[in-house]
Amino acid sequence: MTEAYSSTVRRRRSLWQKLRTRPRRAWIQLKVILGFDARHVTPDRLVLEQRILPHYGRDASIDSVLFVGCAWYTSHYWKYFPAKRVWTIDSDSRKRKYSTRFYGHVVDSLECVDRHFDRGFFDLIVCNGVYGWGLNRPDDCERAFRACLSCLAPGGRLVVGWNETPDRNPAPFDSLEVWGEFDRLEPSPLGPSRFRVGPPDLHVFDFFVKPPQGRL
Repeated sequence: MTEAYSSTVRRRRSLWQKLRTRPRRAWIQLKVILGFDARHVTPDRLVLEQRILPHYGRDASIDSVLFVGCAWYTSHYWKYFPAKRVWTIDSDSRKRKYSTRFYGHVVDSLECVDRHFDRGFFDLIVCNGVYGWGLNRPDDCERAFRACLSCLAPGGRLVVGWNETPDRNPAPFDSLEVWGEFDRLEPSPLGPSRFRVGPPDLHVFDFFVKPPQGRL
């Protein structure tokens, strides 16, 4: 098989894959525009949507919430927190379209969240699928979660979901010094402060709480 022929085959396969997936993507976009839920059915997302978010949605002490990262499968997350202020943040301006029904949206990276919100503004920050998928350098991770610490109210909760695989654990996670500034949340909505979900990937949910101001 010649190199030219191989290149032609690869291009045709790539085009075929695009044609196969385009109708599904168009259908997903239409569902989001019309306000229907578009769900990404994976084990970790099921735990997040069926157990974690409903738990916090019922918590009367939570009024302001921040979701880190936007996608078509997160566009309905505001529904878990009726009558509460639910914000989103994403560094990709194209993701704004998935946050139109939220209270507000910020186009920026998590490392800079404290430039947009006052100290102690949020009662809950949910950061799922961002560490290792954008937050890929230890220094960036330290800055991002310290910015979260600043923006959380005393007693505010931080939920971090991440994949416990070598290629998605860049810091590594447990080596970050910022975790010494938080307390582990016990019990968490899932029982322990660290909860593992799998397969296919081993996904971890870590639950933290910002301690009283006297400790900082």
